Amino acid sequence: MMAGHQMTHDATEPASNEMKRKRLDGRGLFITYFTAFWVGATVLSLEIVGSRILAPFFGTGLYVWSSLLAATMGGLGAGYHIGGKLADRSRGRSIIGILITGGICLLLITVLGSGIVSMAYEMGLKLGSLTAAVVLLMPPLTILGAVTPSVLACVHFDAARVGNDAGRLYATATLGSLAGGLATGFFLLEYMSTTLLLMLMGIVLIILGLVWTVVFRKFFRPAYFILSVLSAVLLVLMNLVTGPGRFYSVYDNKKVLWSSNSVIGRVEVADGNLRDSAGNLHRARFLMIDGRDQTIMELGNRSGNSATGPEKGKSWNAFAYDFHMVRRLMPSAQKILVLGLGGGMLPLSLAQSGIEVDVVEIHPDVIQAACDYFLNLPPIRNSRCIKDGSVTTAVISEGDNEARMKMIMADARPYVRTYSGRYDIIICNAIVKDAPPYYLYSAESISEMKSILNRDGILALNLLSGCRGNEGRAAASVKKTLRSLFNDVRVFSRYVNPENESANYGDVYFFASSKSMRFSPWPGHIADDPAFEAEIAASNQILSHEIMLPDNGALLLSDAHNPMDIWLADNSIRWFNALR
Repeated sequence: MMAGHQMTHDATEPASNEMKRKRLDGRGLFITYFTAFWVGATVLSLEIVGSRILAPFFGTGLYVWSSLLAATMGGLGAGYHIGGKLADRSRGRSIIGILITGGICLLLITVLGSGIVSMAYEMGLKLGSLTAAVVLLMPPLTILGAVTPSVLACVHFDAARVGNDAGRLYATATLGSLAGGLATGFFLLEYMSTTLLLMLMGIVLIILGLVWTVVFRKFFRPAYFILSVLSAVLLVLMNLVTGPGRFYSVYDNKKVLWSSNSVIGRVEVADGNLRDSAGNLHRARFLMIDGRDQTIMELGNRSGNSATGPEKGKSWNAFAYDFHMVRRLMPSAQKILVLGLGGGMLPLSLAQSGIEVDVVEIHPDVIQAACDYFLNLPPIRNSRCIKDGSVTTAVISEGDNEARMKMIMADARPYVRTYSGRYDIIICNAIVKDAPPYYLYSAESISEMKSILNRDGILALNLLSGCRGNEGRAAASVKKTLRSLFNDVRVFSRYVNPENESANYGDVYFFASSKSMRFSPWPGHIADDPAFEAEIAASNQILSHEIMLPDNGALLLSDAHNPMDIWLADNSIRWFNALR
C-alpha cells in the first residue's frame, strides 16, 4: 500500500511542478498593478474628455452620451478580444508596444480631434456624433482594452491562483476608472485644458511602456525607445505650433398638468402656489426640468390684497423684463435671435413689441410645453402653433395685438454656425436646470454669434451667478472673453453687487457690441402702450445697477479650456433649495 501510494505521489509531482510559476517580486507587482490602475483611470477620463471635444459641435445631449458610451464599450470589448490573442501569441511581450501605441493615439487626438469632429458634423447630430466618438475614441480604447490580457499573460502568477490574481487585476483597473472619473470631473478639467489632459495621459502611457522595458529586461527592444520618444516629441511640438433674477420666495402645492421624459431630464408643467416677498399668495404655472423651475407665469393673485407681482399671464422671471434693455440700446432693431425658449415669455413679449423673433430650442418637449401651456392661455391670449419640420411658428393673439414668433428645434451652436443671415440682436438665455451650457460662452462660440450679427449688432447674455469666489470667476471670465471680441461690454445686475456682500447671487446681464452702446428713449409704440408697463419699469430700474466685476482670476474661455460649468456647479442645488 505504501509503495502504491508513493508511486502515485511521484507521478503527480512533475505535473504540479509544471503548473507552479515563480511569483513577481515587489517591484514587478507594483508596475503590474499601477499599469492596470492607470489604464483604468485613462479609460473613464478619456470618455469624459470626449464629451468636451464633441460638445461645441453636437452639444451634450442624449445622442452624444449614447455615442460616447457605445464607442467606449465597443472599443474595450474589441481590445479584450484582440489583447487575448496577442498575449497568447507573444507570451506578453506585446504589452510594451500596446502601451506606447495607446499613448501615441491619445497624442494624435490633440492634433486631429477638431478636424475629425468638424467633418463628422456634416453628417448630422445622430450619425455625426456617433462617427466622431467612434473615430476619435474607439482606436485608443481598443488599445487600452488590450492591456489587461497582455499583463495577465506576461507576469508569472501561480496558475493555481490565476482566478484570484486576475480578479485583483481587474479590480485595480476598475478602481482606477473610479479615481480617473472623479479626478477628471471634479478637479482636472477646472485647471487643465482637454489638450493638456490628453497629452498627460498619453505621455504617462508611453513612459509606462518604457518602464516595462527596464523592469522586465527580456522585453527590451531598442525600437521601442526610438519610436516612443520621436513620436511623443513630434506630437507635442505640433501642439505647440498649432495651439490648440427672481421676485418670489416660496412655492407649494403644485399639481402636474403634463410631463415627458426628455433628453435633458423630466419636463413637467404644473400649477401651484407661490408667495411673493411680501408674503402674498399667488397662483402660478411652472415649467420644470427635473424638479427645477425654468419659467414661472402668474395665473392670479389669491390673497385678495394689492399684492406685488406681475399681471395674469405675465412672467415672474426677471430676465423676461430686464432683457428689454436691448430695445433702448438699439431702437431700430428689426430681427432678434433668442437662444433658449423655456416657457416662451421673453420671446413672446419681444414679438408683441413689433419685432421679428426667432427662437432656437433643442428640446421638442420644451417647445410643446410652451405652445400648449404658456403661449396659449385663454381667455387672456390664444395661440396657434404650426409645425413644419423642425420649425414651429406660433401665432399669438392677445387683445388687439397679434404676434408671431418662429421656434426652431436645433442646438444653439450648430444653428449659429450654419445660419447664413444676419440678426440685429442675439440674446443668449439658454439655461438648463439653472446652469448655462458652458460651450456657448467660449471665445469660439461668441465669435460665431458675432459673425451673424449686423455690423452694429448687440449680443446679450444672461448668467445666473455671483461676483465672488468661483461664481465671480465665471462672471469675470465671460466679461473678459467678450472684451476680447467686442469694443464695448457692459454688465448689469439688480441682485449682484461686488460692493455689497449680501448681494451676491442672481441674474447677471452682459451686453456687447462693436460700437459704443448708448441708451436711447423707448420707441414710441412701446412707451405709449400700457401692456409694456412692466417691461419698461424693470428695464429703467436696472439701468441704475451697472456693475464693475473684479478680475477674480478671470480666464479667456475657449473650447479647449472652459471650466464654467464646474465653477457654477452648485448653482442648480442652490437655486432649487432657495425656492423650497
